[in-house]
Amino acid sequence: MSSEKKHTLGADGRYSYWSSSMVSVDVPGASGSSFGKDAQKGRWKIIDNGTRAFLEVVYDSGQTRTFALTKDATNWYMNGEKAFAVDPQ
Repeated sequence: MSSEKKHTLGADGRYSYWSSSMVSVDVPGASGSSFGKDAQKGRWKIIDNGTRAFLEVVYDSGQTRTFALTKDATNWYMNGEKAFAVDPQ
């Protein structure tokens, strides 16, 4: 199994999401595989309720999703998954 997710937050408020996953199973007498891809665009903003921070995304479809942002001593997390901030260039 392998998977990759990428959330891109533009300085101008633009948001894009891309994911790809692959699962392959090979056991005696049978084998199979599955592939999946997803891509979405929208707008983002940070919401702070005084004690917690959230990333709110409004997709071009009109759907809204909120991601909890947390951190420990060394890492950031988005909905509990380790998040990495990188320069897209």
